[in-house]
Amino acid sequence: MSGGRKTFELATKDGDVLCATSTVSQTTSVNDLQLTTADRLPPQVVCARQCTSQGPCHSFNYRSDTNSCHFYHYAPTTYQPQPNCQYFQVRRKCRVI
Repeated sequence: MSGGRKTFELATKDGDVLCATSTVSQTTSVNDLQLTTADRLPPQVVCARQCTSQGPCHSFNYRSDTNSCHFYHYAPTTYQPQPNCQYFQVRRKCRVI
């Protein structure tokens, strides 16, 4: 879908934050994704920005214990609550004219 935007939603079930547990497509340190040392965005935003820039990126986990982004280039099939892990699903929204 050309011209669409990716939006992100924290995945929860019964009030628990979920973590995707399917095999990860790519893992990257948040520190490696910071544009400059002055660029101190929340790590979830850094992961989201990187996922948005990758065409095949479908969703991601942010792992606070390792300060890393786990990117999925497909829809994960398994999820569970895990400490230090937040799963964000990427959805495309089309602009209606």
